Parts: sequence; C-alpha cells; structure tokens
Amino acid sequence: MKVTLQEPFQSISGLCNGLVICHQKNGKTYARVPNRPRSTPPTSAEKQMRAKFSDIQKMVTEVLASPALRAHYEKGFKAQLTKSHPYTSLRNYVFAQLYHSL
Repeated sequence: MKVTLQEPFQSISGLCNGLVICHQKNGKTYARVPNRPRSTPPTSAEKQMRAKFSDIQKMVTEVLASPALRAHYEKGFKAQLTKSHPYTSLRNYVFAQLYHSL
C-alpha cells in the first residue's frame, strides 16, 4: 500500500517508524511499508526466467545501440502508438518484440 503525503511531510525521507518515505520524479512524496526479504530460495524455474530476462535486456541494449536496428524498431514503435494500450517507451516495445520471438 502506498500513501501520498501532503505539504508538511514532503521534506521527510528515509525510514520512519517502520515506513519508507520516498520522493518520486513527479514531485510527490509517498510513504510505504518496506519490502520483506525473501525467506525461500528461488526455484529453478524462477532462475531460468531471470536468466532469460537478463539475456533479453542485453539484447535490447545492443539493438538500441545499432542505428539500423533502432530505426527498424522505431518504425514499429511509432505505428503501435495509435493502439488503445501502447508501449510507453521504445525500450519496452523492443523488449516485448524480442521476448515473444524467443
């Protein structure tokens, strides 16, 4: 759960009385319960998924570094912006395209 804090509390940040108080890029200040550390080790399926995710992230970085490949994906990204739920960034769009192709 996340709570938006009003003006008198917007200068506070850090851990306070069991809550994490943080500032977002949009200028708002939020208070939330800190994440609990995991009590069980990840399963082999989770490890495989994390490895796949990591590999695709590396591929996306390489694709966006290449001007020719970037131009190819930018064309598709701009075309999908007319959809009702478009991807919010080119990086997310490229990630989705590569993820579905593997």
